[in-house]
Amino acid sequence: IPWWLMGPQHAGDIRAQLLSHDPPYSIATVKLSLAVLKGVLEHCFVLRKMSADALERCRMVLKKKIRGGRIPEPAGRMLGDAEIVTIRRACRAQGKYPGAMYDAMIALALCGGLRRDELARALVDDVSSDGSAVHLFGKGNKEARVPLSAWASCSIDEWLARRAECPFRHPYLFARFS
Repeated sequence: IPWWLMGPQHAGDIRAQLLSHDPPYSIATVKLSLAVLKGVLEHCFVLRKMSADALERCRMVLKKKIRGGRIPEPAGRMLGDAEIVTIRRACRAQGKYPGAMYDAMIALALCGGLRRDELARALVDDVSSDGSAVHLFGKGNKEARVPLSAWASCSIDEWLARRAECPFRHPYLFARFS
């Protein structure tokens, strides 16, 4: 596409098409698309394919305020008690060792709000001696002490007891079962 030939009328047409698309694009998508278009046009100017005057006229059309917005959809939802019980049963059905580990992972993820990476990097020594909390380094290297509910603490205690019977010796709380 010869972007350097774009004029303000073309920029206005693209803007109008983005705003009138059916089904409608989110306001954030429209703003992002227009920002990308501005970046492409600026690159054309840097490569001396577009005059400063043409670039500025396109920018004037593209910088008009875009009003509106939508109520953001929630990223997820909270699991119900019955769903948690079902998930935990499915974990335990995986066998004596992996089942206990999967149950402990689910307990930490749900009760402690740990991310996947935090679960993978959790160490045995991060679990408090009484099993009531986990000490971790989270996203952005933030340090936190995460308290655990009674059911999560029981799941982790059970996994630690089973883990002690396993032949592997590494500092990580969870292992990989093949």
